[in-house]
Amino acid sequence: LDSTEKLKVIAALLPGPWNPTLAAKQIATISHLSQARIAVNIVSGWFRGEFKAIGEPWLDHEERYLRSEEFIRCLRGIWAEPSFSFAGDFYRYRDYSLKP
Repeated sequence: LDSTEKLKVIAALLPGPWNPTLAAKQIATISHLSQARIAVNIVSGWFRGEFKAIGEPWLDHEERYLRSEEFIRCLRGIWAEPSFSFAGDFYRYRDYSLKP
């Protein structure tokens, strides 16, 4: 990234193996180090074999997209709120704060 001013890093994240708190912290760190040159793509998953290979349960289409929606809500909340609380079907947090 030092050789260009426009190139961005794109991180594709699959909810399930990624925890929103860890992802939020890592993405915030990369954003800081790259002068905010990172984009995030949340992928809900489509290949059952991939889930099996990493030990994640296979969810039906609707559940995968609901989990992705919660994941995105958590990321945004963690980045925006000094103390983030959330109670969903897949993720639950109470007074989580993103600190170094």
